[in-house]
Amino acid sequence: MNRESPRVPPSCDAASSPTRFSLILLTLIYLLALAELTLTPHGNRGVRPINLNPGHMMTLFWRIGGLQAVVNLWGNLVVFVPLGWLWPLLACGTRWASWWGTLMVGFVLSMIIEVSQWGLGTRVADIDDVLLNTAGAGLGHASRSLVLKLATRWSRPKASTSEFL
Repeated sequence: MNRESPRVPPSCDAASSPTRFSLILLTLIYLLALAELTLTPHGNRGVRPINLNPGHMMTLFWRIGGLQAVVNLWGNLVVFVPLGWLWPLLACGTRWASWWGTLMVGFVLSMIIEVSQWGLGTRVADIDDVLLNTAGAGLGHASRSLVLKLATRWSRPKASTSEFL
């Protein structure tokens, strides 16, 4: 029985060993920075506040406004955008490289962070953070796909007029 190896998408061809190593290293640096940003103590040491009411904290921060709202709302969204760029490259050639796969990974990673924050008592565990983080991963994946489509379109050779004569 002659089994063929699964086909690797053309976008995975560039995943040579040095490139793959660099990608893994960049992802580890991102994850360490994310852990530092989300798990270091932030004023509520030993207290285990939790918000399981979707939209509650987003509405509260929206009403408060100012820098605190920008940091909480936009920060939670933007901090997961790099995951949306990195994950499809790491999972290239698998079904997990899809938009849904990226959303799932963003959701799971965000849940791990929020449960860790609650368990360590270092931050407020908030379902809104999970929603915003997951949306950020999806936004990152969508923006990556758009950039790749535009880059592909712009890099195609243009037909010269002499071809039509």
